[in-house]
Order: sequence, then structure tokens, then C-alpha cells
Amino acid sequence: QGYSLDFLPDSVAVDAWLSARWNENRAPFGAALDRITSGGSGNTLITLPQKLTNASPVARLTPRAHLPAYHSCHHQLSFLVNFGDINLEFAEGLNEPGGTDMGRLQDRIAIITGAGDGIGHGIARRFAAEGAKVMVAELNAEAGERVAAELRDEFGVDAIARRTDVSDKQQVLAMVEATRERWGTIDILVNNAWGGGSLGRVEFKKDSNFERGFGVGFYGPLWAMQAAFPLMKAQGRGNIINLCSLNGVNAHIGTAEYNTAKEALRALSRTAAREWAPHGIVVNVICPAAKSAAFRAVMERNPELVATADSANPMGYLGDPERDIAPVALFLASDDAHYLTGNTLFVDGGSHINGAHWVPDLPDHP
Repeated sequence: QGYSLDFLPDSVAVDAWLSARWNENRAPFGAALDRITSGGSGNTLITLPQKLTNASPVARLTPRAHLPAYHSCHHQLSFLVNFGDINLEFAEGLNEPGGTDMGRLQDRIAIITGAGDGIGHGIARRFAAEGAKVMVAELNAEAGERVAAELRDEFGVDAIARRTDVSDKQQVLAMVEATRERWGTIDILVNNAWGGGSLGRVEFKKDSNFERGFGVGFYGPLWAMQAAFPLMKAQGRGNIINLCSLNGVNAHIGTAEYNTAKEALRALSRTAAREWAPHGIVVNVICPAAKSAAFRAVMERNPELVATADSANPMGYLGDPERDIAPVALFLASDDAHYLTGNTLFVDGGSHINGAHWVPDLPDHP
């Protein structure tokens, strides 16, 4: 760490570049590079042996296959470095002297609700890997603190946790204010939290079901968006991502409070996108199909649905929060999405195309 290549190098150019760096200063290949880390995450890939500090100049740096971006890096290539009989393979390249390994969200301030598990957790990890400072807003205080510590330890970013019930307006406002006090602003808001619901027919749903569903799924995001707006407006930019659901889009049976709250949030997202576009604030929606915490809870209560959950998806599986959903959230949170607003992205393996098969056996009684 300490050098970077921002071009696709040929072997001659690389030999010359590295040889020059070696002759200028051996330290980067010695004590100052006592380990090679992946994208600044702090995960040691290899500890350089003592022999390396006295090795001859690098013989060859060979570009490997192109890799999808995961950790923060410029070139997104894997290299095989040959130090005589010592071969080191790593995926993130080298930084420029005195420079930093800038991630796509480097030093951006992000609030993620429901980040203690599932999709929120996956997004928090991906954002942290790209250099974001993260407020882990989570109802389960223990889970929130665990995730914040994980982000600090694995990715070396500033991350804090705050117990937040997003159905409580004062707690939502306090969450936003705590973030502002800590870092001065908010760049990214991800409304992901869901409090869980129950399967049941519309005629048996109680007012309390809808009050809870709308409190968590609609009003919580609304309050957070309203509180974050002045900060985003003042800086002339902001990225808001609201997690909605195919349940609402496809009118899945048995989850009326969830469906209606999420569709209300989609309408709110489009309206805010239109009104806030002049301020550089983009608002978009992700409708995921993933094995989230809420999904696991439903499966635990309805084990007969487990067998068909994966097979009903056109790609044959429900997504992984970090691998399949978080990369799209990363795009929507980045500058790459500055001209994209008011959209719903179905990150679902194709489930929305013909509608996922979802026919749970609902009882004929409350």
C-alpha cells in the first residue's frame, strides 16, 4: 500500500515503473509494506517475508483477469507479482506515492436503517468497503453495535451505531441529528428497516397491523427524508435509496400492510425525486429478492414455503444481500447515479417479469 497504477499496463512499462520506484525507495516493498491488504479493508492477504526486503527488483507484474469492483480501487485488476522465486497475487493493485486508495464513496456520510442484519447489513459492508462513514441505525442495539465494530475493524472506516425505532418520529429525528453532529452532514440515506409482519387475509387484518406497517415502512422513511433534506439541499447533492418490495408491486397475498406501505413509499420516492431534483438530490427505489432478515422470519413461521422460494426465481435462487443487492445500492449511492432519479430498480433475478409465484396457504380465520 502506498502506490497505484491507474492504467492498464504492459509488462515493459510496469517493469520500468516498478524498477524506478524500487531504486528510489525500497521501503514500500519492505517494512512499510509489511502486509498487502485488500482495498484498505485491513484483511491481511499475505505477510511479506523478510527475504522480500532484500530481494532484487521486481521481475514482472502480469495483469490477471478483470474483476468486478468490490473493494475500493482504481484499476480493478488482479496482478501476479514475481519476486524471483516469490510469487504474490493480489487484486487491488498499488497506490501512488503519498496517495490514498479512494473508494467510490470515500468519506461520504451514510445512514442505513435496519443495518444490523440482512440487506441493510450487506449494504453497510459494501459502503464501508468503498470508504463511506456509516451510521448503523438499528432497533436491536446489540446487533447495531456489532455491525459498527465490524465495519471499523474490517474496513478501517468511521462507523457508529444508534438504537433507532423508525416508527418513532423523535428517534428518527435524533438519528439524523446524531449523524450531523458526528460528521457535519448527510450524503446518503438508505431507508431499509422493516419491523416484520404476519401472514393473513385482508379481512382479518387489524388496524394495529397497518399502523405498525406504515409506521416502519412509510412514515419512518418520510421523517428521515424530511430531516435529511436541508443538509442535502445546502450541499447541492444527496442520494436517497428506499427499499421497497415485489410484494407490493405484484400484490402478493397475505401481506397487505407490507404491500401497501411499500407502495406508498414508492409513490413518495417518485414525488420527492421530482420535487428535489433541482437541488441535486436523487431518490430511487430498490425492490429486492433476497434472503433478508424479514424473509428468514417468514420462512421460519412457514417452513412449507422454503422449498419453493429459490425455484420460483427465474435465476434459480434468491439473492444474497451483500453479493447481489448491495452492489446496486452502491451504484445508486455513488456519483455515477447523479442523473438517475425517480426510478425503481428490480434487483430480483427476474422475478418481476412474470410475477413471482407466491401462494401461501392462508387460514380462513383470524
